Amino acid sequence: MIILIVLLLCLTLSAVAGMVLLLQSDSRAAAPGFGDSASSGGSQTSTGKLVTPTQAKVGCQAPQTTDDGGHPVYYAAEQMFDARPNTAWRCNGNGIGQVIIFTLPDQTTINEVGLVNGYAKVDPASGAKRYGEYRRITEVTWTFANGSTFEQSLHDGVTTPQKLSIPPQPGDTVTLTINASSQPGSTARGRNAVLISEVSFSQP
Repeated sequence: MIILIVLLLCLTLSAVAGMVLLLQSDSRAAAPGFGDSASSGGSQTSTGKLVTPTQAKVGCQAPQTTDDGGHPVYYAAEQMFDARPNTAWRCNGNGIGQVIIFTLPDQTTINEVGLVNGYAKVDPASGAKRYGEYRRITEVTWTFANGSTFEQSLHDGVTTPQKLSIPPQPGDTVTLTINASSQPGSTARGRNAVLISEVSFSQP
C-alpha cells in the first residue's frame, strides 16, 4: 500500500509539472513579438502571396546622380518594386506630403503592406552604406480604393521591409503618403532626400 501511494503521488506531481510547462509554453508563444524579426509598425511575417504593382505614379523624382565609381544612378518609381534593394525611388527634401499611387493587378485583395524606409544601397565601388546617410521615413499612411486608411510607424535603422498586417482590402490602387521623416544622417551635399528602396504588398 505504501509503495502504491508513493507511485500515485509521483504520477500526480509529474502531471502537474507537465501542465505548468505546457501553460508557460503557450503563454510565451502568444506574447507580442515572439518569433518576430526586427520590430515594425506591424507583423513581420508575410501573410500570403506577394503582389507586384504594375505601375507607380509619383509627384517628385530626383535627377540622375553617380555612385562612387562614377556610374549613373537613377531614381525611377518602378525601382521600388524591382526586388533590388540597391535601387530606390528618391525625392529631394524631407518628403512630407509626397504621394505615391501604386496600380495593382485587377481583382487584387491586399492584407499586408510594407516598405524599406530608406536607401538600403551599399555602394559597389566604395562599400559605403547609404541607408544612414539620407533621411529615413518614420511614418506613412496607406489608402485603399475603398477609402480605408492605415497609418504605419517605421523604425529607424531597419534596412529590411517593415510590414503591417491589415484587414483584407480589395481594389486595384494603393496610395502611400509620407507623413514624417528623420533628419539626414550626413551633412554631405545631396543627402537631404527621402528614398524608398522597396515596397511590398501581399494578398491572402
